[in-house]
Order: sequence, then structure tokens, then C-alpha cells
Amino acid sequence: VLLFLSLILSPYVVKLLSVLDLNCITLWSLTLLYFTLELKSEICAKLFDVLHKKYLKQADNEVDGQE
Repeated sequence: VLLFLSLILSPYVVKLLSVLDLNCITLWSLTLLYFTLELKSEICAKLFDVLHKKYLKQADNEVDGQE
């Protein structure tokens, strides 16, 4: 399925890439690579902390509402 999609969409991708500045794409891809390799554990930890606090607060509100 991915092979057929890539063959179908390849003319559109070539047109899009001819319009875009390829240096910009390189910088964005390097930025994403840095985030995925270096900051993934830190981002996951912060996201887990935020979600944990949110659901604890929601659970406390439900317990208070039932009493």
C-alpha cells in the first residue's frame, strides 16, 4: 500500500520540493532528529508529570463531588 501511495503521490512531492527551500528542510529534519534522540526522555517525563497532575486533580474533584 505504501509503495502504491508513494508512486501515486511522487509527482506532487516533486512539485512541492521544487518550491521549498531545501536548506530549510534540512534544518527542520536535524531539529526533529535532535528532539527524538536527545530530548525524548525529558519530554516524556514532563508530559507524564503534567498528565499525572491533571488526572490526580480530576480524581480528587470526583471524590469531593461524591461526598
